[in-house]
Amino acid sequence: MTKIDRQEAKRELAEWKALLGLVECNQFGCEIHIRGFVKGLCVNKKLIPVINHNIKEIEKFLKGEKNKWE
Repeated sequence: MTKIDRQEAKRELAEWKALLGLVECNQFGCEIHIRGFVKGLCVNKKLIPVINHNIKEIEKFLKGEKNKWE
């Protein structure tokens, strides 16, 4: 793992953790964008397991453990 890879992973981890804080509050709107389709969600909390999964995978990467990107 290069220093740049590690810095990028830390930056992305911080973004995912910030996103987790935002979706935990259903007062904020949430949209999903996929290939030009944009859809709003009525219950943001449905995304929490996905966000937690990504956070765990980045943490594995930073520890040098096998993760979904390898």
